[in-house]
Amino acid sequence: ATLCAKLKDRYKITVVETRSHLGGNCYDYSSSGTLIHQYGPHIGHFPNPTIVEFLGQYTGWIPYTHSVTAEVNVKGNLRRCSFPYSKQAAQELGGVLSPEEVIETFFKGYSQKMWGQPWDKLPASITGRVPKDTNERPIYFPNQFVGMPDRGYTAMMTKMFDGVELILGAPANLWTTLETKRIVYCGRPDRVPVRNDPARRVYGNLARSSLGAHWLAYRSLDLTWKLQDSDVPTPALNFCDAANPYTPVTHYASLTGGKSRIVGYEQPREVGVSELAPFYPVPTQENHELHEKLRGMIERDYPEMILGGRLGSGKYIDMHQAVGAGMALADRLEVELAT
Repeated sequence: ATLCAKLKDRYKITVVETRSHLGGNCYDYSSSGTLIHQYGPHIGHFPNPTIVEFLGQYTGWIPYTHSVTAEVNVKGNLRRCSFPYSKQAAQELGGVLSPEEVIETFFKGYSQKMWGQPWDKLPASITGRVPKDTNERPIYFPNQFVGMPDRGYTAMMTKMFDGVELILGAPANLWTTLETKRIVYCGRPDRVPVRNDPARRVYGNLARSSLGAHWLAYRSLDLTWKLQDSDVPTPALNFCDAANPYTPVTHYASLTGGKSRIVGYEQPREVGVSELAPFYPVPTQENHELHEKLRGMIERDYPEMILGGRLGSGKYIDMHQAVGAGMALADRLEVELAT
């Protein structure tokens, strides 16, 4: 969306999307005046004011302060407290936790469910995403602008795509039939068709690594939707205990306003090789090595292709990082296409 918004006035752009709607996982819709995020909650937090100003061309902002309640296992008993961990949480739990106890209590079980990987195998880009101690009170995203698009992400991105040819609900490989100077591919690299291959293989069929892997590892979420009233004072309740299969449940009226009683329970799962739109690349060294091997093969066969987005780049990036990458890529393409 960022790339299109930046380049659409000077170039003809076609977006080929396998889903029936635009906006990817940021897609939302209204129910009883509440914006429901169909693929789980998306919270705009921006350390860079330039990105806020750029997106502000397409949306107004509703300031927002994110807060979470955690359900944790303390000596065999489920307790609830504020999150991230702080002095306030320590008071609610009845005692101060050591740094090791904070990780054990709040993070290890949750991360194992989320990534299917033990805590000590995850990189710092994941283990450092949420503060482990916020001193006096729980604060998410300190020193950042936090806000929600005033009419939702779909409305914002509809304006960003205005004037761009959109092909929604497209067959997976329709893009291969288009004549174009550049392809920005935001899907999973192992599903890219091998160029000029009569067997119609994809690169996941060809990839070989010293680790014996053929396919990239991804995780996705199954969402269970219910109508219920919230029993916590925050939009989200994180289930930190490994015995509970869900990670958070989100009460959307508390997140985006309105009167809906819709809540969404998220349950992480492994992704099969045929699934075209998984949510998250698994951030392990093995997966990174295979991704780089695939990238080299694809760039050799498709010199006009750029791998972008979370899936194409193989990186678990936040919204502000995705927008920043799109802005940088637009600047790069303007130079390349002008020569």
